[in-house]
Amino acid sequence: MKNARHLTAPIALALITLAAALPAGAQNPQADGEKLIALCAEYCSSFDLIHGNSMFYGGSVDEARQTLATIQEVEFNVLPEVQPILAVFADNYGTTSMEVSNYFHKAGITFDTNIGNRFDDLYRGVSNVEKSRVASAEGIVIRVKNDTGYMDRLSPEIKVKKMKQAKEYLLVAQQLDSANADVNAMLATVDVEVQDLEQAATAAIDGATWAGNASSFAGPGSTSELAAAALEFFRSHPNWTGKPEKKVEVLEVAVRGDWGVAETDIFGRPVSWRLPIHLAITDAELKPQGLARVYELSAVTRQGNPGATPKEPPFGSYWVGSSWKMRLAKVK
Repeated sequence: MKNARHLTAPIALALITLAAALPAGAQNPQADGEKLIALCAEYCSSFDLIHGNSMFYGGSVDEARQTLATIQEVEFNVLPEVQPILAVFADNYGTTSMEVSNYFHKAGITFDTNIGNRFDDLYRGVSNVEKSRVASAEGIVIRVKNDTGYMDRLSPEIKVKKMKQAKEYLLVAQQLDSANADVNAMLATVDVEVQDLEQAATAAIDGATWAGNASSFAGPGSTSELAAAALEFFRSHPNWTGKPEKKVEVLEVAVRGDWGVAETDIFGRPVSWRLPIHLAITDAELKPQGLARVYELSAVTRQGNPGATPKEPPFGSYWVGSSWKMRLAKVK
């Protein structure tokens, strides 16, 4: 087989194997050229998304799975069709665009397209499949490292979610490149890490308590009256109780800080005020587990006259902060 030195090892081995299986004397340059051109017309566009670099751009797990599916589709449906003719060309006509073009030029065989370029299109497409597999796996590794490398500030619950998601990414990466050392190393420990994080999350739930109203409050208003007004506001708000199938129960509200400015006019005069609160809810998913979720919120008053808006209900909107789980029995 001539010029095999120009091929990468996996492609060269595949082409040598295919060429060896061909019957002696079966080559017909005119027919082979027409076949290669026809195959390129049919399949070259299949390689448009497979350019030898990563096909994963840091998106969702579903996007990672789609990357794998795109590559596998080409491997299953395209490579078996084009590799045999590439083997014929590599064994008889050349392994570069120039070599192929020169062979057919010297033989006086012409086509309505550049035969060397069409060979190169198919050859590069086939070569890029494995390159994109490896590069895409590495792209997923980068995403996983970014997701799991900065989790110190996250809640235990979010850490568990992130680590479980990391495993999903890594399983896709392993299918793309089973030889990737980072993938294999992380998969070897991810289940233990998930277990440890789940234990920490459970401990955080068990240790969480209902804070109750702040012991010091500057007013105006009393914390008990303001908490009752906020509780009524959230119990009647469609974002919280407007979906009966979720069976959301707004359980308690606790005032956790003093009034603060929410919105101002263009001159900096307050037109609404916010009240920091904790809001406890349970629902159809949490209640059977004996759990509640606590939200750190600001209940925001309705807008009033600039500079003359009172620090008092009614509330008109809210701002959402962080949230965490706790035992339902402790919400009181």
